[in-house]
Amino acid sequence: MQIKFVFKTLISSLLLACFIAKATAQGNDYGEDVMSMFDGDTKDIWIHNYIGTLNNTHQIKMSLGNDGNVYKGIYRYQSSGVYFYLEGKFNGNILELQEINSSDYTTGYLLLKKEKNAWVGEWRNLDQSLILPLRFYHENLVKQQVVSTSSEETNLYEYADFDIRIEWTYPKLRNRAFKEWILKKITNWKQNIRTEIRQNKKEDPGLTVKDRFKYEALAWTEVTCSTDRLISGRLLYQRSWTSAVITNTFLFDLEKDKEIKIESLYKEALNSNQIVLEAIEKNVSKINMEENQLIKSWISNASFQHFSMGHTGLVISTDFNTIFGSKEIVIPYRDLKDSLKKSGLIKSLRK
Repeated sequence: MQIKFVFKTLISSLLLACFIAKATAQGNDYGEDVMSMFDGDTKDIWIHNYIGTLNNTHQIKMSLGNDGNVYKGIYRYQSSGVYFYLEGKFNGNILELQEINSSDYTTGYLLLKKEKNAWVGEWRNLDQSLILPLRFYHENLVKQQVVSTSSEETNLYEYADFDIRIEWTYPKLRNRAFKEWILKKITNWKQNIRTEIRQNKKEDPGLTVKDRFKYEALAWTEVTCSTDRLISGRLLYQRSWTSAVITNTFLFDLEKDKEIKIESLYKEALNSNQIVLEAIEKNVSKINMEENQLIKSWISNASFQHFSMGHTGLVISTDFNTIFGSKEIVIPYRDLKDSLKKSGLIKSLRK
């Protein structure tokens, strides 16, 4: 059964643009390795190098050779260095390639169609329960395919190896401290994921072909406030081996270069603040009047427990539901003036 995630931010053109510069600097020539895959007496072998992405996200290099009949090659995930051999032929206008690991087992299939300056198609696992888009551009022509994305506001961390795919979208800021802070969170998150996977596989620790891309983990950032002084919002984490979506809120002071606990801006705990509790009750009643029965049933049992900063007030949200998403309410800062401590952060928003 294919696992589908309800949220995904793709910045594939930005990723490809960055990847082109990196690939050009490092080279992309597996020609000798690919040549050795053909019989020694084979003549007229054409080998081409390609740069591309899997699922519009994961960076790939591929070298593909052809002797006029059979195609053979190697492709590699740049984030992990994991590589696979390729071998196959055209079936009609589709190039059907077997993906083969270093132990000589077939682990998946690539189905590609030749377009102008590109190979476009799909990667499939063995039972075809997981299908992901593929796109490769010839390295000598790839610059012609890039669209400028200088206005993009997000960055993407990606990682792929034999059994796992990881993606995390996060805001693009010039603040060095914020970048270091969130990259550290990404590193810790990735380590925690690997630990969870190892625990899941204790009874069967060896990798098998059935484990190919068995695990997927996504994380994304929902920004509720962004100014020259601060950025605040929610970090959400989703994993394919559990239905839970974890929500963490954050507030980062871009002037002092550090994370601030939102609770520290208030005189008392927000989850026991009478103004907050009354606002939640009032807004839940309002939501129940506007929404359908399914959402009413969910929202009646949902807990508004995640606090972040907004431009005009305190943002309070529920956990993320894989069907309904999350709901949030905003309490204006003027309604909370007696609960707020003196803070330059709040003053910067109330100007």
